[in-house]
Amino acid sequence: MGNRPSVFQRTPEERLEAIWNGRKVGLSPEPPAGHLRVKFYVEYEKDYDLAVTWSVLVADFPLEPSGEFNFARVKRKWALESCQAIDPVRLIPFESQRPDVLSAIAVKVLTEETRELLIYEPSPSERTLKIREKRMRVVRRYEASVENAQEAIVHKVDAVANCLSSRPFQRAGVVTTRSWPNTIRRSLQYSVPSPHYSLVLGAIIILIILGEYSKYVKLFFDFISVIHSQIFIFF
Repeated sequence: MGNRPSVFQRTPEERLEAIWNGRKVGLSPEPPAGHLRVKFYVEYEKDYDLAVTWSVLVADFPLEPSGEFNFARVKRKWALESCQAIDPVRLIPFESQRPDVLSAIAVKVLTEETRELLIYEPSPSERTLKIREKRMRVVRRYEASVENAQEAIVHKVDAVANCLSSRPFQRAGVVTTRSWPNTIRRSLQYSVPSPHYSLVLGAIIILIILGEYSKYVKLFFDFISVIHSQIFIFF
């Protein structure tokens, strides 16, 4: 039976981007006892090179007590409409008698070569594609709002830091300059915050600059509009 992904679930593309941006998966070298390591090839198609790992999601899932593997957990976790195993030797989709369940024998055969279960998502329906497209449009707007807000505060901190750094002060009889403004500036420029942190930071940033820069008023309302109407992007 097919799953019905919703706009409240992160798309596979979002999960990939999180990994590309440095978010760790946190898997142990070997899956826990009674679990199976699953690799989901997001861009899989005919004659796909399985050695390409830049578009792969990996997670450990529990086996059934009988040794069978149920795809229901996989579909829920990665918001997939359906999924199918890949034969690691012949590099083609594996046809199972039960679409949502792999028998214990099938699990053993499919994982004997790589010790991992390789899967992909067959062509999703038009409904699922539209839902993912809608969600990604909102996510892009959110990311752009956060980026603009971060850039604004970096410029503001930069101006304040330059002002403070140019004013020497005396410590233990030695005249020196303040180095902490540069530390703050570098932290803001190169940090990669989580979505929750970015939301809070973005809101604070915009409230600060609203008092001095009228051109950011529109950005503020755009940002609030995105958050208010599409709060689901943080789940």
